[in-house]
Amino acid sequence: MSKRVGKQGRSWQLAGLAVMSLALAGCTGMQGMTDSVLGSIGLMRIPQTERVPGGTDVATWPGTYRGDLPCPLCADPTQNLTLALTLFSDSTYELRSKPGSGSEQLLRGQFTFNANETRITLDPQGQRRSFDIISNTMLRMLDKDGQVITGPEAHRFLLRK
Repeated sequence: MSKRVGKQGRSWQLAGLAVMSLALAGCTGMQGMTDSVLGSIGLMRIPQTERVPGGTDVATWPGTYRGDLPCPLCADPTQNLTLALTLFSDSTYELRSKPGSGSEQLLRGQFTFNANETRITLDPQGQRRSFDIISNTMLRMLDKDGQVITGPEAHRFLLRK
């Protein structure tokens, strides 16, 4: 019987900690304490001010995404178009592309998210290219009409971080 009461007491303690952490979550001066309490019961709080597209953490989605895409305009059809898209947290980008053995081109500008934050679109400098956000580490380049590229080469339009 004492073991049973001990387990129930521990459950009540955890419940109390959870309630206390929820109460403290609104207090800005108590953020460290709240995080400590949440961490002690295996939870993590992500402040709304740091949340961005797709519910991802602001520290994880910016970065450089790279891919070797088919290069239909290259003299040798076996050559790739090397693409590197760097996204910055201020909604700017750098797009580096190098067709086959040609010279690298660099474009800079701004990008926007669609309404449900699953797609980014580059500005006119980036030829309004669109990319689906697959994960924090992967983007999928879309065709010029914003449609998913299909066929045997579709996997080559994925850019990885």
